[in-house]
Amino acid sequence: MTSWANFGTSGSMLDMAPQSDNSAPHIAYAANGIGGQPSVSFDGEAYLQTAGSTAMSITANGGACFIVFKTDMDDTERGNRAIFGGEGSNRRLGLHFIAGSRNVRGFFFNDTASGDMAVEAGKTQGFSLMQWTTNNASTRYMMRDSATGASVATASTPTALNIRIGGNMLSWTPNFVGDIAEIRVYNRPLTGRERSEIQFELCSRYGVNWTGHGGIDDTALAWCANGTQFGYWEGDGLPEAVVTTATAGGATLTLDQAPAASAYTRGYLAHDGGDGTDRIWYVSAASAARDLPMTFSIDANAVTGSGALLLRYSESYDGPWSRVGMCDKAVSGEYRFAFPVNGRKSGFYRVKKSQPFTIVVK
Repeated sequence: MTSWANFGTSGSMLDMAPQSDNSAPHIAYAANGIGGQPSVSFDGEAYLQTAGSTAMSITANGGACFIVFKTDMDDTERGNRAIFGGEGSNRRLGLHFIAGSRNVRGFFFNDTASGDMAVEAGKTQGFSLMQWTTNNASTRYMMRDSATGASVATASTPTALNIRIGGNMLSWTPNFVGDIAEIRVYNRPLTGRERSEIQFELCSRYGVNWTGHGGIDDTALAWCANGTQFGYWEGDGLPEAVVTTATAGGATLTLDQAPAASAYTRGYLAHDGGDGTDRIWYVSAASAARDLPMTFSIDANAVTGSGALLLRYSESYDGPWSRVGMCDKAVSGEYRFAFPVNGRKSGFYRVKKSQPFTIVVK
């Protein structure tokens, strides 16, 4: 392994190289690694590092980082091993394991942890760390897949650090043993919606289950390029407008009552790319969103054939399918089905033109 090139806007400043000339046998590139995608394996004897110190263009306004990795080490073997990050001027950035625990601990330019999250041996993990500032208060936040960690409201100051991948984040943190597939760093903080979109993409690419908050089916997660979000939660990123409508592939899901900003109401609507009545949609929403009435609408141009439109549901992509009800063509060019409170289930939906009952006598 000779280097890990940076594909971001900072260019070669963030290219990673082995710590010494004899590091090559201890760091290996795998073209078919985590999730069948390229990744880098570390055996605990070496790490990659930047040529000099950098704050990666992150300012006091904040930023975000994402990392996808896997280790086969158990709780005892992990020690305080570092996965990614840097340290200097009493500031830390990145992740390291906690000795004697299955948890990993995250920092974002501070000496106070952003939170601890459990890591399962032998399972691909997707982590994010973010810091943002609103009303002169700094908040740091940590997530594993979609499972929420702690948020810490305290100062966080970007500092130039020597960034490393695979170890030695601190003098007492041994090197990482395992595989790392991707690291992304954003020099600005994100909204919760933006962060979820990135995590959808990474989880889909590397085969990470989207757990917590009412998990998303792995098949539907792979449709994230054809998906969109609705709902809100005020605690997981920069403030943003509360979104009550999501549209994907000619279907629109609308929360018919504005959700409370403090309630976790995030949801996901996506489709498989099929045409007409062959198209399948997937809908997932947190329980607080299901406490609200919803309307599922279909653009008449998205389906073919004549007759009334039936809405069908299945827990799995391959069925079996059950009838939910008839879609009313209440507005010209649009079919609508109204879900009552707690009437919408997470799962797959499709529509079919119903045919009139016919008796043929010969």
